[in-house]
Amino acid sequence: MVQISNRLSDKAVLEELAQRLVRCRVALNLTQEEVAESSGMGKRTLERIESGEDFRVSNLIRLLKTLKMLDALDELIPPEQISPVQLLDMKKNRKKRASTSRETRNKEPWRWGDGK
Repeated sequence: MVQISNRLSDKAVLEELAQRLVRCRVALNLTQEEVAESSGMGKRTLERIESGEDFRVSNLIRLLKTLKMLDALDELIPPEQISPVQLLDMKKNRKKRASTSRETRNKEPWRWGDGK
């Protein structure tokens, strides 16, 4: 088993993820047909995922639900832990609207009919 890290290419990460998903499916003693049907995707889509080809995140979510592994996404991207004090500070400093910085604004005053 390869450790997934930033040193791996996108293709290598997809291939390692595919191998791990296959091992999980086989450990649950499920066929590709059974998983595809339970996931609501075509068998060919599952075959592409398991061969390391690019896939949609929505298909990964369906697959993880079927393999009873969706909770693993919490480890992948853990929910941010914000203290109540940090939350108050964020609310105070939240921008009300988007605007350009004062330095990048046009120095000339706007006039009617100036064609801009």
